[in-house]
Amino acid sequence: MRKSKETTKKIIASTLVGTVIVSSALTNVVNAETTKISTSGIVNMENGDVEGIIESIRRKCKEDLIGGELIDVNNETIAKKIAGYVKQTKTYLESMNLDENNDYLWENLKDYKDNPARITSMFNNIVSMSMAYNLPNDTYYKNEKLKDNIIYALEWINKNAYNSEIEQYGNWWDWMIGVPARLNNVVVLMYDDLTEDQITRYMDAIQKFLPSIEPGSKYHTGANLADVCLNKLLQGVNERDPEKIKEASEDISGVFDYVTSGDGFYPDGSYVQHGIVAYTGSYGNVLIDKISNVMFLLEGTPWKIEAESKNNIYNWIFESFDPIIYKGYVMDMVRGRSISRYNGNGYIQAAGIIEGMIKISMISDEDMANKIQALVKQWAIEAEDVIDFGTKFKSINVIDKYYEMMNNEVIHQSLQGAAHYSLNMMDKTVHEREGYALAISRSSSRISKYEFMNKENLKPWFQGDGMTYLYNDDLTQFSDDFWSTIDPYRMPGTTIDKRERADKEILPDIDAGSPLQDEVYYELGNSSWSGGTKLGNYGVSGMQIDNKYDSLKANKSWFMFDDEIVALGSGITNPEEFSTETIVENRKLKKDGSNKFIVDGEEKVQALGDNDNVKNAEWAYLEGNVEGTGIGYYFPNGADINLLRDNREGNWFNINASNSAADKTVTNNYLTMYIDHGANIENKGYSYILLPNKSSEEVEDYANNSNIEIVKNDEIAHGVKHTKLKMEGANFWIDGKNTSGSITSSGKASVMIKENDDNTLTISVSDPTFEGESLSIEIAKSATKLVKSDSQISNVSLNDKKIGFDVNTSGAMGASFELTVELGEPLNEDETEAEVINEAPIIYGEDVKLYIGDTWDKSLHKIMASDKEDGDLSEAIKIKENNIKLDDSFKAIEKGEYKVVFEVTDSEGAKAEKEFTVIVDAKKEGSSNSNDENNSINLPNTGAIIGGTTLVGIGGLLTLLGASMFKKRNK
Repeated sequence: MRKSKETTKKIIASTLVGTVIVSSALTNVVNAETTKISTSGIVNMENGDVEGIIESIRRKCKEDLIGGELIDVNNETIAKKIAGYVKQTKTYLESMNLDENNDYLWENLKDYKDNPARITSMFNNIVSMSMAYNLPNDTYYKNEKLKDNIIYALEWINKNAYNSEIEQYGNWWDWMIGVPARLNNVVVLMYDDLTEDQITRYMDAIQKFLPSIEPGSKYHTGANLADVCLNKLLQGVNERDPEKIKEASEDISGVFDYVTSGDGFYPDGSYVQHGIVAYTGSYGNVLIDKISNVMFLLEGTPWKIEAESKNNIYNWIFESFDPIIYKGYVMDMVRGRSISRYNGNGYIQAAGIIEGMIKISMISDEDMANKIQALVKQWAIEAEDVIDFGTKFKSINVIDKYYEMMNNEVIHQSLQGAAHYSLNMMDKTVHEREGYALAISRSSSRISKYEFMNKENLKPWFQGDGMTYLYNDDLTQFSDDFWSTIDPYRMPGTTIDKRERADKEILPDIDAGSPLQDEVYYELGNSSWSGGTKLGNYGVSGMQIDNKYDSLKANKSWFMFDDEIVALGSGITNPEEFSTETIVENRKLKKDGSNKFIVDGEEKVQALGDNDNVKNAEWAYLEGNVEGTGIGYYFPNGADINLLRDNREGNWFNINASNSAADKTVTNNYLTMYIDHGANIENKGYSYILLPNKSSEEVEDYANNSNIEIVKNDEIAHGVKHTKLKMEGANFWIDGKNTSGSITSSGKASVMIKENDDNTLTISVSDPTFEGESLSIEIAKSATKLVKSDSQISNVSLNDKKIGFDVNTSGAMGASFELTVELGEPLNEDETEAEVINEAPIIYGEDVKLYIGDTWDKSLHKIMASDKEDGDLSEAIKIKENNIKLDDSFKAIEKGEYKVVFEVTDSEGAKAEKEFTVIVDAKKEGSSNSNDENNSINLPNTGAIIGGTTLVGIGGLLTLLGASMFKKRNK
């Protein structure tokens, strides 16, 4: 069977010769003219040696794991990494069960028949042993006994735990993702020491549990899809099977696309996994890790990832990952259940993302590589007192590159500036200023409050109820055992019902992916109102608390400026006999708990264990753990605040029971400040202002000279004015026409306005419910003319002391739309005409290869056009230029290379053109026409030039071989 398979592969390889030559030539054209990628590592394909190309991928993978010949093994981190593998290998060898009739390989993993995670752990051990065997060291490098033990372990698992005959049980992830990833790496590392029969059996086991990639299916979305694609790619490499490599290259392409629902990256920077969970920091981490590996391994091969997909990756780095990483720490609100893992804080998660980014930079052009590495360098320098990221990387190759980059003075670190990110598709907000960042974790009927799964994150109840994270130079505030010791009922920023709640528990009768699982494991709210609007580097966000499992309701808003964040709450209603609280602060203190806490000039709760309450407090100050990180709190209308300074003891196992190693008791000190609204309440409210990085004197001065005016704080709307910045914002909670200060809205909306230095006014509007078709907005100001507006804005009117306009919010998914007017008394109606921002359409398609006698038609180019404002314009595409030599029947009559230019015009007159190449060749004797559908063969669509041309010349021969082996899989 194997011989037959190998013979077939050799025949296939020989048929690829001509194709590879064409592909190589065209790839060079693309590289030179469009993608400008580095040519390092590109395989010489002129001899058509497909098996040679596959072998080069395997070598590249091995060198990525263990480094190449020029790797500096004297580098301290690399030396420690090698020493770590040696130490682990010694432990694994000493504990390995080598008895002839043994029923387990390692005693601590002997329950593998009940829990497939133990099989994954076995392969983790073997990966470490294989690294020790291949890395230079005095103990195990190329050690024959170690080699024999590695192969013994592989054979034992293949016989007893993971083979093509065993049926799957337990968590699907281990069978399809966890085990194949590790098994593939072991085979890559030990390839030269394994027999063909062994490799075949190991790969057949993977094939059993991962027979094909099914994009969009239950388990093959987002990061999981990237995982299985990398697994299939390396399976193909280890089997020397180009079809599996092609399958991985083609099917991973969908991961690069932006999505509008479900799992994946969204245009606003959000990343969602499991359908409704904000997950940039954990599954997003996995995704960039796997994608970077696929891109890195396939670069310079016929299956390389095309330039357009690379561009999306670059966008993700700067628009999705950069916003949620602060000073090298991945914000916890996008880490899902992984926040409950004792050995994986935000710095560890960032290391995984950074490793992927570096790998991507290694196959990018110089400008992009420098830009990516500058961002990495920024995070590395900011976090250097807490972590050396290089020590956490898996790839020895990337470790070497990282320190080379850090020592390269040409690469300057990026600098943090002011920014505001409305990540509304995952109900998250990030507001950054020099010295601090505020993150707000919202939820809704679209996005879950938290994630619980696999006994992880057992006390998650309020993590998405408006929890606020204030990041500054206190770099360990949210690491260092924060999650195991924080009071889970009192998360800062939240409004909560204090009833006692049970730990989350696995319900065995719930099927994975079922709607009931979504209700229990990823709790949604009832309200769709969660969003906000962005105006430059400022923003307003809000959410409605309307829970499914209690009676609490509340409206919550945050207005974010430069030096302050205004937090408002209204409509707080709970008819039940449970106390309702708004948590102003719950901050981790110094190890001795000595941080000063001052209320209205007087120190309060000075010792651990103290508690107090202050009536009608005006301001408070908490000393930071690090110089310059003090926080002020101003209560514009006064507040009755409750105070607690305590030492909290916790255990990681109490929030994550999936790993017995987490069973360790830890302690931290906290200062808690909250407003007790009482029980059986109706329409309560609150207002407070956060003042990051202030001294007590600055806080007191602010309390006497505030720039903030609270315009409205009731069940109808929240409104705030900032007098110094000349800004105003409002959140409207109910349907119907309502007014807050200068702003009137026809319905539920988030609005912000700002008077600019050039005597203009900019207005930003969004629909935070995602459900409205349109909004009508009025601003009580006079304007002379409209300067510019987004195309979704219409019917602008500038009457005396009123600016009016409509906003089309249909399908906007919480996006912000802006217009700018010139302030002053209106002149006439003609002055309301303005520059409307209209983006030109985009044409997509591919080049075509024909033979003389083939019929040309524009459909061969798979031509499409889309427009941000008009949508699909494919039907409107016209041919502008066509110099192909065709007869009256549109058949190609002359060999050559020709160009076809298509054009399309949108409803506003904006044009787009796109040129494609058509290569006409002499038809080979006895071959069918290349556009005969029965003989067409789809190989990797690896670029605009190559797509549609590769392998067109071997259709007839493959048909003789049995084209069913290569036919495109039905998805």
